[in-house]
Amino acid sequence: LQSRLNQLVSLSEDNRGNGDSSIWMLSETGDPLWDVLEERQQSKQHRATEMSDGDGQSRTATTATTLILGNQMGYSVNDEKLLLGTRTVREVSLGSLSLLTSQCITIT
Repeated sequence: LQSRLNQLVSLSEDNRGNGDSSIWMLSETGDPLWDVLEERQQSKQHRATEMSDGDGQSRTATTATTLILGNQMGYSVNDEKLLLGTRTVREVSLGSLSLLTSQCITIT
């Protein structure tokens, strides 16, 4: 997991460059996903306004997000510690209700 996470962090930092986390760890205690998506949309609109060229046309950059899901047992203690200890990983939530991974995939 450590080596894969290092690769994702490297890609995230190379492609984003704006400090926003593009690696999200799904958990019951994270920030509400809907709020995180709203923040991202507002940030994207703000950047598009800043990037508009002289004729009023705006250029948009593509963004990629990695969503990390646990299984029915959740994350192992070591994996959770590693993920939460990585500054580019943001903990997000679909709510306090426990869901199956397949349900989370369907919702997201």
